[in-house]
Amino acid sequence: MPVPPAMAAPQPMPMPPAMGMAPPQEKSMLPVAGGALTLVSGVLAIGQGALIAGGAGLPGVGFFPGLAEAFLICGAVFIIFGLIAVLGGVMGVMRKMWGLALVGGIFGLLGFGFILGSILGIVGLILTAISRKDFH
Repeated sequence: MPVPPAMAAPQPMPMPPAMGMAPPQEKSMLPVAGGALTLVSGVLAIGQGALIAGGAGLPGVGFFPGLAEAFLICGAVFIIFGLIAVLGGVMGVMRKMWGLALVGGIFGLLGFGFILGSILGIVGLILTAISRKDFH
């Protein structure tokens, strides 16, 4: 007499939430999108800062007193703003340290980044701000 094939074990039923507790909510993708936009705005700000700082070495800039130093200072400020925005964007993508992700969005907005960086920075800042519950 042939032996019937073994039957698969039934899947266990998921446990219902305990009394008075809300069911776990799925996390949205808003922090990831906001972090990515902040990250891009930071990279654009770094690029703009590098171009401005590099402009200090152009021929003829030394003709105007203090202009080369102003280019270097402005370029360095944009690079620093961009680095803070990149750090905040990384924290947003990782869903950690909501405050730092928010600060990164603010610096992404202030870094200009060829104007496009400011637009991406404000959108990333808004997405990060409204998604606080998704951060650890």
